[in-house]
Amino acid sequence: MKKHTVKCMSVEEISDEYLKKLNIHSRDGYEISNKMFSQQVSWGEHVYCPECNSVNILVLKGDGFQIKGLDFIGIICNDCKKIYYFYDVNFR
Repeated sequence: MKKHTVKCMSVEEISDEYLKKLNIHSRDGYEISNKMFSQQVSWGEHVYCPECNSVNILVLKGDGFQIKGLDFIGIICNDCKKIYYFYDVNFR
């Protein structure tokens, strides 16, 4: 299986307005990671966690009416119990 090389950014590098639009929410027992990845993580035949490479994940979808293009906003990894949001969601 081919692995993607994906740029990672910290939450501190992202504007507050962008984070509000993501509507970040918590999930019992899961930590919201301070690392954010590109939507590129969610493309392709094999989607996996960008940190632990697990395929035991859920892809988070955003509100398609507020987002241009691909409306995936993040990944929930059930193995490392973390939520990773994407830094390149295109809001209207």
